[in-house]
Amino acid sequence: MELVEKPFLFIRHGETYHNRARVIAGSRDVRLTSKGQLQAIAAGAALLRWEGEIVAASSLRRAVQTAELALPGHRVATFEGLHERNWGPLELGPVLDSMPYLDPPAGAEPWDAFVERVGATLNQLLERYHHPIVVAHSGVFRAIRQLTHGSHRGESAPNALPIEVLPADAHHPQWRFETPS
Repeated sequence: MELVEKPFLFIRHGETYHNRARVIAGSRDVRLTSKGQLQAIAAGAALLRWEGEIVAASSLRRAVQTAELALPGHRVATFEGLHERNWGPLELGPVLDSMPYLDPPAGAEPWDAFVERVGATLNQLLERYHHPIVVAHSGVFRAIRQLTHGSHRGESAPNALPIEVLPADAHHPQWRFETPS
């Protein structure tokens, strides 16, 4: 699967208690910490000039909270296709030094199915809107990396830091990720 070649803005949710404790929340519906709330509000300052037509968020509480705090006054549309990956038996356990992204345990959402779900949802948004803002999870960012660069490898998206996802153009031969200035 390939992404529709249009720019969009990605924001990982603000810090949660699970992030702070380095525990896998996955598909669990958890809240932001007070630090996560402040991160989301600060992210809004970087979005003052962004002209997106839709704020699309995972319907998990941490993403919705982040979207509402970063973009007050905007309607947040939720999409289950932007949910974090279900890690099955690993959920509520410690974040592992080497997460089994491509070979998860039985009961976890398979990598290919996760990437397909995220890609299909993003493509629906990109086909309909010019500059969507997507508020989701670190796993969703890894899926975006897989769809744009052919690999999930790389640093996790920081909490509540807006990242422009930009398609290839005459000056850049491949998709790129940039922090809005």
